[in-house]
Amino acid sequence: MAMEFKLRGELRGHDEDVRGVVVCPLGVLTGSRDKTVKVWAPDEATGSYSLVQTLVGHTDFVVAVLYVPPGANDDYPAGAIVSGSRDKTVRVWDPQTAACVAVLSGHEYQD
Repeated sequence: MAMEFKLRGELRGHDEDVRGVVVCPLGVLTGSRDKTVKVWAPDEATGSYSLVQTLVGHTDFVVAVLYVPPGANDDYPAGAIVSGSRDKTVRVWDPQTAACVAVLSGHEYQD
């Protein structure tokens, strides 16, 4: 028997197409060609999600998003949001302040 799925909501807020999605304890994280990562939290009033943070700093589109839970890494005891971009950087974000706390550079395009 096939499972039946129903649309719960649509997360509208990016200016370009979404390239990465993560479901985590914060809610939903999305990365887009608009060079941003957005954090969407559950909205009990509507049963959907509301935009709570926009992480800005990449100079090209975001292709990967990852959630690091609190306690999983000694360098980020409160947890972290990690994003990878076509700008050849990986950025680490503080999920409480939306501040970029680290930029990892060094990737190069492959021929």
